[in-house]
Amino acid sequence: MCAVTYYDRWAHFAGRSRPALAEFLFYALVLTLAITGLWVWLRRYTLPGWLLLVIEAGILAHFAGGLAQLDGTRLYDHVYLGIRYDKYVHVANAFIAALAVQEICRVKGQPLTGFTRLLVFFTVLGLGSIVEICEFAATLAIPRNGVGGYADTLGDLIANVCGGALFLAMPARLPLRPR
Repeated sequence: MCAVTYYDRWAHFAGRSRPALAEFLFYALVLTLAITGLWVWLRRYTLPGWLLLVIEAGILAHFAGGLAQLDGTRLYDHVYLGIRYDKYVHVANAFIAALAVQEICRVKGQPLTGFTRLLVFFTVLGLGSIVEICEFAATLAIPRNGVGGYADTLGDLIANVCGGALFLAMPARLPLRPR
């Protein structure tokens, strides 16, 4: 998908210059390593189908931001209710990541106490920070990159906090989880 579709859209957005290609390859490498690492680590666990579906929805929301075009502009550049689409994706993916981390805790036999849920919240914030550190590395290493400035980074971190807060606000036991 990256080689065929995503790069073409990226080139349309960022151009075909060396910096644009370097940024694309950097993100493709980071995502490939992250997905491979998660697959190696998580493949020994049986996760519920509903969780895998919401994880996939989060991934698709991210890719739609860069691939989907509305009125000739990529979805990531659209603003809804005064908030960029990107921030909605951060909120959703932080919430989904919290559900996944909680499920991993449950599968590993960790009781789902208030402390565990708070630990899940901070784990998600840490994971989101790693993503922002990767984006920051791109800004340092690649001239004329497509990453936003400090306001974008802080907005992403705040959106991650909002997604984590949604997780903390929901009941500890989801109705979708079999007993």
